[in-house]
Amino acid sequence: MSFPRPSARSHEGVPMRAFTAEERPPQFVLFSFDGGRQDARWKTFLDAAADSDAKFTVFQSAINLIETANRENYTAPGNEPGYVGTEFGGDEAEVAQRIENINTAHAAGHEIGTHYAGHLCAPTRYGADHWSTAEWKQEYGSFTDILSDPGAYNPGSSLPALEVTPYDVKGGRLPCLDGEWDQLVPMWKDNGLEYDTSRAAAASGVAWPYQEDGIWEFEMPMTWSPVLAEKDAASPFVMAMDYNFWISGNGGKDIPEDVARLTDFQYRTYRYMYDSAFAGNRAPLVFGNHFNDWGLNAFNPAVEKVMREVCVEEDTYCVTYQQMIAWLELQDPEVLAAWRDQARSATGTDAEALGWWPAGRPGDTRPHDGPGSARRGRPASAQHDDGAHQGGQHQGQDHQHRPRPPVGLVEHAAQPAEETRAGVVREVVQGGRLGAARGGGRPGPCGGHGVG
Repeated sequence: MSFPRPSARSHEGVPMRAFTAEERPPQFVLFSFDGGRQDARWKTFLDAAADSDAKFTVFQSAINLIETANRENYTAPGNEPGYVGTEFGGDEAEVAQRIENINTAHAAGHEIGTHYAGHLCAPTRYGADHWSTAEWKQEYGSFTDILSDPGAYNPGSSLPALEVTPYDVKGGRLPCLDGEWDQLVPMWKDNGLEYDTSRAAAASGVAWPYQEDGIWEFEMPMTWSPVLAEKDAASPFVMAMDYNFWISGNGGKDIPEDVARLTDFQYRTYRYMYDSAFAGNRAPLVFGNHFNDWGLNAFNPAVEKVMREVCVEEDTYCVTYQQMIAWLELQDPEVLAAWRDQARSATGTDAEALGWWPAGRPGDTRPHDGPGSARRGRPASAQHDDGAHQGGQHQGQDHQHRPRPPVGLVEHAAQPAEETRAGVVREVVQGGRLGAARGGGRPGPCGGHGVG
C-alpha cells in the first residue's frame, strides 16, 4: 500500500528554496524523542518549542496507546500475545491524556513518526533483528491499525479521537536500532515511508543525510565531546543520544550526586556540536532523545536548555524530519553532493578554534570510525538494548533501561577503559543490521523507554 504524501509539518520561517553552491545553507536542527509515553515530557517540550519557535518529532510507540489491561490485543511477529519489550499505555486516563498530547503536538506543527509497536529487540527471544519483510509488514500493520483506531484495542473505554493518521507518518526510528536494511526497505516503500533515522554513523562527526534505496537516512552521529576529552576518556566520542550520555557518564546509574554532571555532559556536547556545524559544514544536527527519567532526570533539562538556546540563533531552524526532507528535495543534487563532500563537523579538530578546548592544551581529537565503518547494510541497531524483562514487559517507571549483556553483546559498563568506540554500553558484531548499520559495533539500548 502506498500513502499519499502529506504536507510537511511546517516551520514558517524556513527559506523553502534552492540554495546555490556559493551560498551557506541554513543550520537545521532535528530534535526527536522516542517513545512518547510520559505526560510531563510532552508538556516540557511543547512549552520549550513554543517559546523558541521550534518544531520537533516524536517517534511514537503504538503500544503506548493500548491500556495495560488490554495487552493481549497486540501480538508481535513470532511472539505470544502481549509479549513486548517496553511498557503498555497504563490505564484509560493515561492513554486518553497521551492521545490529547499527540493531538496538541500535531496541531502545533510537530511531527509524529513511528517507533513501531512492541519494541522487541535483539535481547528478546525473537526480536526485530530476526524479522523478515513479511514480519515487518505485520509489525508496521499493527502500528497503523492502532494509530487508526486506538479504541478498537481498548474495548469499553471512552478515548478521544486521535487526529494523527497513518497518512501523516513518513518515517521513524527502529527500537534498539535493530533491523535488517534489506528486509525493511520493501516494507517502508509499501507504506509510503520516506526516511529512517536509525543507523549509527559510519564515521565520527556530523555529515549531511543521504538517500539509499530511495530512503532518506539521517544517521545517529558519533560526536567529539569536550567533557570526555577533559577527563581523558579512552575515547572522546559518544553517540549524540541521551541514553549514550548516561552510559558513558556513569554506567547507567541513578546517583543523585551525578545529576548535575550528567546534565552538563549532554548540554556541553550538544552545544559544541551546534557551534562546530554552524561554523563548519552546516550539516543538519540529529539530536535523538527519549521521554525518560534516566539518571534521575539528568538529560531532559539539557535537551530543553539546548532547544531554548539554539533554536533562536541566527540562520538556525529547528524543524521536523518531514520539513527537512521537503527542503532537501528542493536543492540541486550537485549542490547537495558538494555539501556531503565537505569535512565532517564535530570531530574535535576545531575545538580549540571554537573555544571548546584551551589553547595549547594537549587533547584527544583523534579521528574515530563509528560502529558501522566497515559495512553498509544494517539499519540502526546502534544504541539500544532494553533492560530486564519481567513477563515480557519492562518494569519500573516508564520501562527504565537497565543494561544487561544479552546474547552476542559484550558489556562494557564495568570496563571504563573500553567504554567507548561510541561512548555506549555495548558493541556487537552481527552482520547487516541497521543499528549497527554499516558495520559491527552496536551501541546499547534504545529508544523510548524508561522512557516513554
